[in-house]
Amino acid sequence: MSEINKNQKVNNRKKMKSLISSPNVLDHFILDDQNIIVIVNSNKRSVYCDYCMIHKKLVDGKLVEIFSCPLESYTFNDKASFPVISSLGLFKVPNSGGNVDSIYDYKNGRMIITKGTWDFLEFGVNNSLLEKYNCIFASLTISSDFNDSDFYSYVSPVSEKIVVESFNVVDGTYHAILNPDGTIRGNKLFKGVSLSKVDKIIDLNKYKSLDAFKEQRKKLCNDRKNREKQRYFKQLNESKDKSTSSCFSNDVVKVLNLKK
Repeated sequence: MSEINKNQKVNNRKKMKSLISSPNVLDHFILDDQNIIVIVNSNKRSVYCDYCMIHKKLVDGKLVEIFSCPLESYTFNDKASFPVISSLGLFKVPNSGGNVDSIYDYKNGRMIITKGTWDFLEFGVNNSLLEKYNCIFASLTISSDFNDSDFYSYVSPVSEKIVVESFNVVDGTYHAILNPDGTIRGNKLFKGVSLSKVDKIIDLNKYKSLDAFKEQRKKLCNDRKNREKQRYFKQLNESKDKSTSSCFSNDVVKVLNLKK
């Protein structure tokens, strides 16, 4: 490397470090001698998020904002998770729980896996999945939409305690093997506890897209939830005891009170 190039890299690093010294910057990742990602307070960029991820790049000697993304939450100084994959020019973006659910391509200034597509992305220890299989494991759980009216409570005639339940319907957890560009390898989903325990394989070629599949399954969950709510309240209205969970509660009590 020539002396000029070395000096240029040193100057670039100094300019990026000057950005880091800003009081608004809460955390940072120097990606290379031209790119840096900083975590800042949202400053009204998003009403619903406390933080914001900003990618800045040195262009003609000036730091220019290339991309920004609101973050619901952020795990500070979590450098041990290896968020930068320099060989591919990727940055792993954490979700509100500190796990990774999206990936940013800082070489091209775009999200290749957007938030909300998957619940969790797994890279293996020290990105071993990428090194060994050139892939990423992804998973998502599909369930019915949630609202406050989905909760209900009753006094159990058996335990005589207040029980809180929900009408929420869970379809299950789906897994996929992703290529580094975010596409689904084989265009297949695997339903089950994990990729080691699969109950069903879904061929996404039968659907317009992953989103179309998710919408279809969510609709089935919502339909089932609404049927269960209607059935429950119908039973409740027909029952003499309005505090019980179902029309079978009295039968349970009768058996409980049987004497030997």
